Amino acid sequence: MKAKLLDTVLAEIHQNGCDVEASAIMSNDGLMISSYLPDNYEENRLAAITAALVSLSARAADDFYRGRVTQILIRGDRGNFVVSRAGNDAVLIVLTPASSRLGITFIDCKRAAEEIEQIL
Repeated sequence: MKAKLLDTVLAEIHQNGCDVEASAIMSNDGLMISSYLPDNYEENRLAAITAALVSLSARAADDFYRGRVTQILIRGDRGNFVVSRAGNDAVLIVLTPASSRLGITFIDCKRAAEEIEQIL
């Protein structure tokens, strides 16, 4: 039941018109919970890289007194990599093209992360 609800949350992100190329939900320990990825994306690789980003970001925030990390943004010349906290147990991963409107992406990510938190 939870798996279908989480899949629906990811599908909605892709349908909301903010140019999402890939999305996933990952546990804090790096295990993929649900994903909506193109065929050329490897779930395990995305999970491993995201886990490293989350860990390093948490350490940087702690070392420099920034509090709890709620969102990570990597902007590249070909796209964006957004990681949003989804409660205490998971993160939402969203990849968009460089042309994506980040404000709308952030709003959609916040809404989706709140839904994920309620489901989990």
